[in-house]
Amino acid sequence: MSSKALPPRRFLAVLLGALTLLCSPLLLSYRYLQQYGETISPVSIADELERSPDTYYRSAMHDNLRETALEVLRRRQPEIIALGSSLSYDFRQEYFTSTFGCGCGVMDSISEGEAFVDRLTEVARPKIVLFVLDFWWFTDPVPVMRRGITPAADSPRFSFSQLRVPFKQLTRGQITLAQLLGIAPLAATEIVKNRPLGLMANLDNVGRRPDGSQLNGLVFTRRAWNFYAPVRARLAAPDTFVMQPGRFGPDLSIHDDRLAILERTVKKLRDHGAHVILIYPPMAPSITAAMEKSGRHRHFFDLARRIEALGQEFYDFHSANALGIRLGEFADTHHAGNTAYMRLLSAIVQKKPASPLSRMVDQARLIRWAEEYRGTTVAVFENDHISVAETDFLGLGITKDHAPHLLKPHIQTQ
Repeated sequence: MSSKALPPRRFLAVLLGALTLLCSPLLLSYRYLQQYGETISPVSIADELERSPDTYYRSAMHDNLRETALEVLRRRQPEIIALGSSLSYDFRQEYFTSTFGCGCGVMDSISEGEAFVDRLTEVARPKIVLFVLDFWWFTDPVPVMRRGITPAADSPRFSFSQLRVPFKQLTRGQITLAQLLGIAPLAATEIVKNRPLGLMANLDNVGRRPDGSQLNGLVFTRRAWNFYAPVRARLAAPDTFVMQPGRFGPDLSIHDDRLAILERTVKKLRDHGAHVILIYPPMAPSITAAMEKSGRHRHFFDLARRIEALGQEFYDFHSANALGIRLGEFADTHHAGNTAYMRLLSAIVQKKPASPLSRMVDQARLIRWAEEYRGTTVAVFENDHISVAETDFLGLGITKDHAPHLLKPHIQTQ
């Protein structure tokens, strides 16, 4: 007995209904991602940052840190640029008297740094570049090199795997069904009143500010305690941590070819009219002390001498004690916070008053702010709408309720 075929119109209706059922979860996912700014291009992101000074952006879906940084720099045309990995994020416009932009979080190796500088010279012409150097750029066995930088006007593309992420967040309890459906907002905005753009900004209160620097609102939340648990373990046993294999481990070698790339990259910036200042950034005092004690981290200390031999303006701040930086001013083993970078800039001006940077830094203001924010990692200025104290996320047994934004409405920068 043969089955009766469906009429064409009914068949199409059934097919359309089946496709709708299959695609509706993906459409729901796309709508969720669209709601939180994951579907817009770097040009549109820069538009939003420029239009609203209290907006901050960070994607959880796309590796677009380089594209968004370049677009911010193209629009701002800053006289001063901070350049580097995430270690340079804690420079901020408020520290300078001239226009500042942060080309931060854009490189995980010196090879990536050179590639970014090639693009940077196409969109901006800074007078000063503060180039913050990660030591592992010169010791990693294989340098990191990501895909090429895409055009800033391109909207992001989504893979099937990315479209499944919201449902994974739902099953992990990171978001609720009401949030996925767009009925309720993500809860992260309750602490930081700035406008979050991008899924990570909404979920973790972390993102790029309009000047390209970072707003780390996570440290003001209860979630910071669990997030920083691995960091507390490393800081509790630094002698063990620095002897484990990896970037902080012992007996590594400095690769001469990486220093050659650094020298070539600096020359490109100089030829473009920039005065380059190389900075070997501070590390948590206990980690540096453990490296010194081990006797097997000579590469970490030799690197400063090798960089200095290049003949460029250079500052070796790897010993946090030299700057008077407390552990409470670090976010982890090697990320110093805003207050530490105020001390760093102040130290450069004191060490070399003739540096071109000295004319673009208000030294008295930096010294005052560093004292007011002592022991904290995040400085809260007038465009940062945060009304709570930073948590003791490193478990140091200290309170941070002396921060100026708790004692008066905002720190004025003018």
